[in-house]
Amino acid sequence: MEDGAPGLVKSVWISDRALFIFRVIALLYTTTFQVYCGSFGPSYRLYIYLTIWTFILLNLYLLMAVLVTIFHESPHGPRLGAIISPFHSLTATTTCMVMVLFWTAVYPTAPSMGINPCEFIQHGSNALIMSIDTVFSRVKFYYLRDAIVVATYAAMYVLWSLVWFGMHPEDKIYPILDWHSPIVAGVVPGAFLVLFGILYGWTRLSQWKDRYLKAGRMEITLLEPPGSKLDASQPTTLYEDA
Repeated sequence: MEDGAPGLVKSVWISDRALFIFRVIALLYTTTFQVYCGSFGPSYRLYIYLTIWTFILLNLYLLMAVLVTIFHESPHGPRLGAIISPFHSLTATTTCMVMVLFWTAVYPTAPSMGINPCEFIQHGSNALIMSIDTVFSRVKFYYLRDAIVVATYAAMYVLWSLVWFGMHPEDKIYPILDWHSPIVAGVVPGAFLVLFGILYGWTRLSQWKDRYLKAGRMEITLLEPPGSKLDASQPTTLYEDA
């Protein structure tokens, strides 16, 4: 696994070009549905939801990933890569958290909530896109650094929900974020546990891919005799003296 722009641009198991094409298609998809889903209801209410915050994060990440892939060899490539690595970790973790919390905690507590395509797009396909991106890219996760980033993001939203509650006490953002109810004292820590659990899983996957890639390089090194000019991409048979 690699840091910054190299880790973002290079792929595991599929070609680098295939990963780039996937990100371009995903960016067009998320941008289209950001506009489409934003056409429902008063526009100001869209931006009070964690779902929308995180979908915007996804759009920004995909845009940066496409730009870094195009310009990673430019003088600004390392700088862009340094920014996008923790941003990738944040987006990969929070999109999965939004999906888990919506279908397990929000939707079951709001029986009057209808189901429309946007619910699946913003609470399902977003996590699928980032999961595919994370599995096939070589971006490295650092648990401590990334935990600070995602915890800061989550804390910002909790504080925002308190501000909204102070301004609109009877207008709850989510049923489970009712600050009138003592249940919220368990909901917020529970959400943080889900968040850190998902991040831990991504970190373990990152470590496993790192070992996989190193094992592959070791195998090529062993197959190629020292000092030879053989192409390491071609299998080489080594013979022992009888």
